[in-house]
Amino acid sequence: MAGVGELEELIARLHQDAQLDSAGKFTLDLAKSLQKLSQLARTYGNRWALYATQAGVAGGASQMHISSGLRSESVTIKFTGDLPEPLRDPRRFTRFDSEGAEDAPDTLLLRQAVQWALAPGSSVSLVVEDRRGGFCLSGQHQNYQIRDLPAAEASRVALVRERPAEAWWRNPFRRARNSLALLLECRWRLSFCPVPVKFDGLSLCSGMPYDLPGVPPLILMEQLRLESDPSAACLAASHPGDIPAMHYLVGEQVERRPQWATPPAQVGWMEMIHPTRNGMLFLQDGPPAPGGFTVGSWWSAHGEPQHLSLNFQDCLMEVYDGRRCRCANALFYGRPSRDLVYFQRFGMLCNPLELTNLQTDAWTVIVADNTIQLDPTGLTPIRDEYVLRRSGEIEESIRQTQIRLAGRLDPLGLPFRAF
Repeated sequence: MAGVGELEELIARLHQDAQLDSAGKFTLDLAKSLQKLSQLARTYGNRWALYATQAGVAGGASQMHISSGLRSESVTIKFTGDLPEPLRDPRRFTRFDSEGAEDAPDTLLLRQAVQWALAPGSSVSLVVEDRRGGFCLSGQHQNYQIRDLPAAEASRVALVRERPAEAWWRNPFRRARNSLALLLECRWRLSFCPVPVKFDGLSLCSGMPYDLPGVPPLILMEQLRLESDPSAACLAASHPGDIPAMHYLVGEQVERRPQWATPPAQVGWMEMIHPTRNGMLFLQDGPPAPGGFTVGSWWSAHGEPQHLSLNFQDCLMEVYDGRRCRCANALFYGRPSRDLVYFQRFGMLCNPLELTNLQTDAWTVIVADNTIQLDPTGLTPIRDEYVLRRSGEIEESIRQTQIRLAGRLDPLGLPFRAF
């Protein structure tokens, strides 16, 4: 996938050689909104990139790439098929948000990405192309230019924001600081993104909470609620084979992972549940069933292969080649900290909310939900009636989980903190 250097060359070549299709000024409403947004965009300097990745998730992208170069930063979104028609209309990105409120989420989020990138006064270019052609929209302050692009072999959307000009001796230090800030924020906010995201070749989607700020190491369990509907909001959680557990639940019976199993267990216990099914885990000899979900594999004491399988289809994410699970939410139990819930909206984790009624100081919950309302920064959920109701449901689910686990884990001598 193209990095920021290739995009810089493309944009420079367009400005030199390509025929100008049209030019103009942003509407008065948009100019006023950019002025009001400027201070917020400077305070949250990486928000434009997160809006762009959210647009990719909403549009069904196959992969995304964030890149940071000497002169600019970019987000490139790649699609497998043709782009939706609204994304191929450059005029949708030269107007104010409220004028396109009826647009689909991918178009709305991409327009917000462009506006947040423009607000501090940066020079911004939006490249949209597929096999039917495309355009390059370049803007700064209140002016913009549109240039047509020829047909391309692959479908992609790229948003490039140039860095402000600085003295040569100052630029490398500022660039390193800004690049590190962008990497660190994207690393935790996109750690459960259902579309693969790379930052200059480094994968950002870990599927585990280790990159979340303030989350302690796990000591007991991970609970996954698997999701099979590709169109539903979902998390990309780590495959159980990557983070094996010491104990599994098969129906109502707790089974211990064999001591000789490889790789060794890292998490105290794992449970997998689907809302409409129960008791789906089963132990089988011989090769795993085709198309199934293999939770763990090992050799028995008699030298025969055994597999712990899940009788559930379509729970793996194709774009990850089976290395991530599709789930609606994930629960993690760790060392004393705070009870937190992270809502994920279109692949981006919002700022956490505290579950004040639990008082266990151990649980971290991540929930995929594209319908929650956010504050003007788009980072913090508004504690409205819907969010309060969802938080109450999560708290009750955790209480029931603790009740269900307490009787099973105490006889095994595993550490568990009662609520």
